[in-house]
Amino acid sequence: MGEPIEFVNQSIDSAQNPISHYYLDLGDGTILDSAGFQTINHTYAVADTYTVFLAVENLFGCADTLRRTVIVNQLPSASLVAFPDSNCISTRLLLQLQSRDADSVWIDFGDGTSAFIDSFWFHQYPNTGTFLPTLYLKDTTLCDANYIMPDSIYAGIPARALFNFSTDTNLCIYDSSYLINHSTLTDFGGLNSQFDSLQVWINGSIMNTDINLDSLLITFSVDGTYEVTLIVFDDFLCSDTLKETILVHPTPTVEAGNDTITCPGFPVPLFGDNSLGGIDFDWQPSRFLDDRTIANPTAIVEETTTFYLTYSSRYCFAQDSVIVNVFDSLNLTAWPDTQVCRGLQVQLHSSYNTDLPELNYQWEPFSGLDDPFILDPIASPQVATTYCISASCGLLADEACVDLAMLEPPAVNIIEDTIYTIRGNTVEIKSTASGLQPFQFEWTPPDYLSCTNCQNTSSIPDEEIKYYLRLTDVNGCQDIDSVVIIFMEGCIDGAHLTGRAFTPNGDGINDYFHVKRELLTKLDYLRVYNRWGEQVFSTTDINEGWDGRHRGKMSNPDVFSYLLKGVCIDRRAVLLTGNVTLIR
Repeated sequence: MGEPIEFVNQSIDSAQNPISHYYLDLGDGTILDSAGFQTINHTYAVADTYTVFLAVENLFGCADTLRRTVIVNQLPSASLVAFPDSNCISTRLLLQLQSRDADSVWIDFGDGTSAFIDSFWFHQYPNTGTFLPTLYLKDTTLCDANYIMPDSIYAGIPARALFNFSTDTNLCIYDSSYLINHSTLTDFGGLNSQFDSLQVWINGSIMNTDINLDSLLITFSVDGTYEVTLIVFDDFLCSDTLKETILVHPTPTVEAGNDTITCPGFPVPLFGDNSLGGIDFDWQPSRFLDDRTIANPTAIVEETTTFYLTYSSRYCFAQDSVIVNVFDSLNLTAWPDTQVCRGLQVQLHSSYNTDLPELNYQWEPFSGLDDPFILDPIASPQVATTYCISASCGLLADEACVDLAMLEPPAVNIIEDTIYTIRGNTVEIKSTASGLQPFQFEWTPPDYLSCTNCQNTSSIPDEEIKYYLRLTDVNGCQDIDSVVIIFMEGCIDGAHLTGRAFTPNGDGINDYFHVKRELLTKLDYLRVYNRWGEQVFSTTDINEGWDGRHRGKMSNPDVFSYLLKGVCIDRRAVLLTGNVTLIR
């Protein structure tokens, strides 16, 4: 169908009987009624089976007819669609038959290549240009037809995705980098192309779709590997993709330690933490440090200084600071300025700026101090003394002093340190006192005493007892003495009737050798002899004692013998001999 069919007249006539009339019916309504014809070309518009009728007649009216069958077949057909209707030279194009009534289809892609196709074909144009594919169709009746696509296919170079980062691709947490877009449009088969869309993706999540993107600020809050992808499309739906990888490294944690206090010129350690993921240390300013590249350097400064510690890994760093405060004074003080009684103790005190490191200090003079190398020693001076504490810290030094005035203590003496008596007797206890008056007397314990705040007192004890007499003078200085009262069954032990030694030096204490008056009711005699048997003292007065003199002169220290005769308080006679030592 669609192709002309040639009908050739092969009727036979003669000169004697020429054919004078032809009648030709082509079967589709087309009729030829003429005196003659040689050939006729006719195209049937519809595929069908047609009966062609030919009738001829000569001049004599003789006629003849002929019928022939003509079969007109449908031409093979097909249509072709391209997806997309434009092609990028870097991508394949899908050519698909939309309708088909042909046994074989041959396609000429228009670029010098061709192929048989069944229902579709993928084709990639290797070069830019405008192309018009053509289909060549055949069926089993050997009918053939051509199909030319109504619209050309454009093959061009796609838009080019280009970008770079404003920083290195190794970053740290919370670092930012600009993605700078350099994407370009290129020739598309001689046609002008435009950007159709632009996409920025990071690890599968879209971050931007602005077609007019110049730059995009990206901040990374988590360490890891980030794949940044830029995809650009032109209005021919051609695309290009560019990928870059950014490595975000963890930022090390840095700690420079706590602010500290020191003295000028005093070494102070800095404490950087080296367990938090960094590699390199850098302390600044380094001129005050023994080593700026270690975690714990030692600093020596003369004024308050801020040190900065930079702690870095291969790509990342962090910084912290510490202030070393430098004091310009030790503020050393000492107290108290006071008076002290001889023989007593007083605690000295001192202090300095407690924010400073421990100082080197000592008290002088050492004499009378329990420990001169502590802040608060105990002093026991024997004379008026000025104690000074000196301290140093680095380049600082200071001194503070206390003045201790010496007070002479009073003196108290109980005449007898041991008194022998019989239970139920009254014991008289007497004492002497010297010093700065007025005095305060205190007897302890108060048991059985007639007076506890008198210089002299008496007791009727019900038990053996020891009394203490404390004397306090006007300055608060004190002295103390004691006496023991011992019960006797009588004068069974003559040793208790006299003392064993005496010191006749006029100090009012144990200046006489005499009998124990409380143990005797009567003294017949007391006689003292030197080592050569010469009598040097004799008395019958129970209240008289020997003062160590013989013939008006003080005897030399020696051991003397004595002879004593009397009546004991238990009414028994006593005859006693013994020795006594004169001490000077």
